[in-house]
Amino acid sequence: MALKLKAIGKKIPESEEIFCQLCQSIRQSENEAEVLITTMIFSQAKDDWKAGMELLARKWPEQLARKDFVDFKGSIDRGPIRKGEKSERKSN
Repeated sequence: MALKLKAIGKKIPESEEIFCQLCQSIRQSENEAEVLITTMIFSQAKDDWKAGMELLARKWPEQLARKDFVDFKGSIDRGPIRKGEKSERKSN
C-alpha cells in the first residue's frame, strides 16, 4: 500500500518509507545472489556436465528433469509400496 501511495506522489510515514527501502534492498540482494550463483554453476558446467544439466532441468523441468525418480508416497488404502509401481504423482 505504501508503494502505491508513494507512486502517486502521496506522503507516507517515515517508518513505512524505511521498511520499503529495506524490502527493496532485500529484493536487490536476492537478485544479485541469484545471478552470482547461476554464474558459478555455469562456470562449473565447463568441467562437469552434470552442473549444467541440473541448471537446465530446474529451468525447464517438464522437458529436461530426470524421470527416473522414486516416489515413496504411499496410501493406507493401497497397502505397501511395491517395486516397479508407477507413481500417481502429478507434474506441476
